[in-house]
Amino acid sequence: EHLLARPEISVLDTAFSAATTRAHLEHRAVVTAADRESLLAGLLALSAGEPGSVVGCALSGKTAFVFSGQGAQRARMGVGLARVFPVFAR
Repeated sequence: EHLLARPEISVLDTAFSAATTRAHLEHRAVVTAADRESLLAGLLALSAGEPGSVVGCALSGKTAFVFSGQGAQRARMGVGLARVFPVFAR
């Protein structure tokens, strides 16, 4: 509702404010969007509990993003890589 009522607020400003001014709670959700329309659609889907929303529990420790190629996308893949390859552990 806040963003719908304020079309002047950009996606970048929204993301910055969410990351820097909101509490980092244990349970979080993520909406990814390249433009305002996608952001609003993602927020609507999240609020309705529709598939496509990323919801999870924040854990302590380091975060890694691994882009290893087709077929390697599986849960906890990075943990296995970190155990075997020191570069991933760092």
